[in-house]
Amino acid sequence: MGRDHGISVGDELFLYQTRQIQDAFGQSFIQYNIYPGKVKVVSAYADTATVEATDGVVLANIQPNDFVAKR
Repeated sequence: MGRDHGISVGDELFLYQTRQIQDAFGQSFIQYNIYPGKVKVVSAYADTATVEATDGVVLANIQPNDFVAKR
């Protein structure tokens, strides 16, 4: 993601993953796992951006196909 997707330097972004789970009755649900803290965009290009963690949070287990939300 980058400027072509509406990302600008200074934007704060939230990262999360989704997964499908099944309860004891066999019903499927989507579970959202939000990473603690947020990241701030420090540089933005056409289709990429560089971010850094805010609040001193360690970012771990970020994987391709994780989701990004901008507020």
